[in-house]
Amino acid sequence: KMRSLLLLVLSLLGSGSTMLAQPLTQQWQRQFGDRALSEESLTLLCTRHNRLAVFGSVRDRGYPSAAASWLFNQQGDSLSSRSYFPSAQEYGSVDEAVEAANGDLLLFGMRTRITSGSTFEDEHELICVDSLGTLKWRRNYNTRAFDSNAIHALPDGGAILVGSTNHPLGTTFVPISVATVWRVDAQGNVLWQRTYGQPYDRMYRVAPLTDGSYLLAGVASGGPPSFIGSTWLLRITLDGDTIRSRRYQPSITISDISPAPGGGVVLAGYQQVHYVDSLGRLQWRYTLASQRNGQYSTVNLARALASSQPNNLQVLLGGKRPMPRPTPSTFAPEGYLGVIQGQTSTVTTVWEQMFEGKVE
Repeated sequence: KMRSLLLLVLSLLGSGSTMLAQPLTQQWQRQFGDRALSEESLTLLCTRHNRLAVFGSVRDRGYPSAAASWLFNQQGDSLSSRSYFPSAQEYGSVDEAVEAANGDLLLFGMRTRITSGSTFEDEHELICVDSLGTLKWRRNYNTRAFDSNAIHALPDGGAILVGSTNHPLGTTFVPISVATVWRVDAQGNVLWQRTYGQPYDRMYRVAPLTDGSYLLAGVASGGPPSFIGSTWLLRITLDGDTIRSRRYQPSITISDISPAPGGGVVLAGYQQVHYVDSLGRLQWRYTLASQRNGQYSTVNLARALASSQPNNLQVLLGGKRPMPRPTPSTFAPEGYLGVIQGQTSTVTTVWEQMFEGKVE
């Protein structure tokens, strides 16, 4: 199954509040991937070498799946295509990737080992490739993995990894998540590993703050029997010590996190965007409504614009917004980009535009 990579550049070159005052202009569109690609977890990076790096998961050669990378130049010409298949009776995936301090690329995901019959073991995996996608090393962490969600590169060449492990009360077939964070060095060796919260809690994203601390965003599920969850913000030091923990309603499964001017943060998940102030208080929320009955919108990207102010915040959104089809047999664009502006409890649309496919 082929996937389409779409590069968008600013149609208005400038600075400050005018940079995203109008929609973007499509420069080129490329098809890539000669194997079956996963529909989830495609990651796009603009590297220091002026290359575009795309990471995802593929299926090939009888394996269920494996991590993969595609590199392009700024004109959209293909530079390399690599897959990182583990050994027999194993399969893997990549959930997020970052550029390390030395220019290498770090891929964080999962590796599953089939031990016998239908028995399997899940591990977290960190893969390091060079700037052209050549494999340098891979590390596995035997931690009864539940999921892998985010990675943030550190100036020393290491990284912070965010995911969930299977709680001691959980089993292979009935797992119980517990939010887990690791700090690793430049070779992928674990410096520390910590769990946070309660059973059934999960962490999805991490972002650095200006004071040198890190903000983690996830969901506190509330546990059985009700599982009435809340959005969870956890601020930690580089050593993993908790500075502050805040929870608020409603609960969203977070797909993106962006620090905002004034110490607040913008969160995105499903159809919603939340703005939370520096004290962890929800200030406003926005819902991206679908325009087609029976179909749901998703917000995959939400970035606070640096030129904004806390009481007049502009946020760039990207995702999927199904639109009505002229006739049942025709295709309707679903990819969405737009800018919203939040003022206290009022959120307005600055501009929006639609594309074929969806914005990851």
